[in-house]
Amino acid sequence: MATETAIKKGHPIYFGVLILFSIVLMSISAFLVDRYNSDDSFLSEGVSNTVRYILFCSLWTIVTASAYLVGFLAVPMGSGGVLLSVASHLIWVVLTFCIWLAGAAAITAELGGGVSCKFADYTYCHHLNAILGLTWIDTVLIFLAMIVIIVISVRSRSSSGPISA
Repeated sequence: MATETAIKKGHPIYFGVLILFSIVLMSISAFLVDRYNSDDSFLSEGVSNTVRYILFCSLWTIVTASAYLVGFLAVPMGSGGVLLSVASHLIWVVLTFCIWLAGAAAITAELGGGVSCKFADYTYCHHLNAILGLTWIDTVLIFLAMIVIIVISVRSRSSSGPISA
């Protein structure tokens, strides 16, 4: 029962924080895509593509995490069927983690681990650093969720006994 109470309280908080960070990241990356497209001042094609990819990651997370949050809040616990099951959450979190990890690695590689705006003459330098940091925050949040979901599924599996044919 303690796990169920923790899930009831923690799920909406976690997804709310994840959605909030993704909205902020979507806003910054959408702003950069718009600005860079209007004055054609991307640092490189790699930065251009990476910022667009992170915009996609943000939108993916906002839409899918919102769907899980609404489903979790609207349907009583345990009666959500396959769509709200632990297995469904695990599949979503693994896929989302791979998407975010690719984005975080790409922006880190493109910026060389970060840009010192004091010495760099990049357009929107601070925005790029914000994207870098927020991308890694989202990646870590997703990774932590993956660990929690794996622990919950292992506990659930071990308490239910063997699967019968």
